[in-house]
Amino acid sequence: LSIVNSFGDVVNRDGSILAGARDPETGNYLDTARAMREGQIRRVPDFQTNTTLVLVATNAKLSKTQCTRVSAMAHTGMARAIHPVHTEFDGDVVITVSLGEEETDTNLVGTLASEATENSIRSGVLDAEGLGGIPSSREQEPNQQASEGT
Repeated sequence: LSIVNSFGDVVNRDGSILAGARDPETGNYLDTARAMREGQIRRVPDFQTNTTLVLVATNAKLSKTQCTRVSAMAHTGMARAIHPVHTEFDGDVVITVSLGEEETDTNLVGTLASEATENSIRSGVLDAEGLGGIPSSREQEPNQQASEGT
C-alpha cells in the first residue's frame, strides 16, 4: 500500500515522467532532477509536507529484524519509481508487518516487496484524481514530457 506525495517525479520504467511538478507557463512536466541540476530548485521552505508512505504486509513469518530488512529492500522499489527520492523535502518511509506463519526466505520477501512497492507507487499516481485544482496524471496530460531528449 502506497501513499504518494513525493517531491520527486514518479517515473515510468523507461524514465518518462508519470506525475510531477509542472511548468506553470507550459504545463509540461518540469523534470525535478534536471531543475535541481540547473539550479532552478534549491531549498524550498514550502515543500515540508512531501512524503511517500509504504506499508508492506506479508503472510510470511518474520522477526522484527527481518521486517526491517524487507523494508530496506522495498526502498529500492521506491527509488526505481521516484526520481529524486529521499530528499530533505521528503519523509519517505517503508514499514513492513508480518501477519502470518508461512516459513520463507527473507530475501525473497524483500525482492517481492521491492517490486510491489514500485508497482504500487506507479499505479497510485495513475489511478489518482486531481485535488484543489491540480490535475492528476490521468486527467491532464502535459504537452510534452520534460524527460524527452534529456
